[in-house]
Amino acid sequence: ANWSHVWLLPLCLNKLLYAHLGAHLDDCAYYCNGIVIQQLNVAKNLGVSYNVDLSFRPHYTSICKKAHATCAMILRSFESREPMFLISLFNMYVLPMLIAAHLSFVKLNETNK
Repeated sequence: ANWSHVWLLPLCLNKLLYAHLGAHLDDCAYYCNGIVIQQLNVAKNLGVSYNVDLSFRPHYTSICKKAHATCAMILRSFESREPMFLISLFNMYVLPMLIAAHLSFVKLNETNK
């Protein structure tokens, strides 16, 4: 942590986290200035969530929950149950979320075979 003071970039110790990645996880505790650094089970980097096994299942779960919540919001917000109207709302608000993650879903299915 001395380099951070030399470069006038102090560390925010209560936001400092670490994650062990890979198959061989040791059970170590890391310290910075005498304070234990918290370990993450799920990390989020650039909007993509992954766990310590480098599985993107937390990311897929998050996308599906957002899509489901958006569908529920659409049904709560509009009284009309006309299929073409609901399909157009789905295509406008939900489908872009799912398309953005489509390649990731394909990769997940390939690895789970």
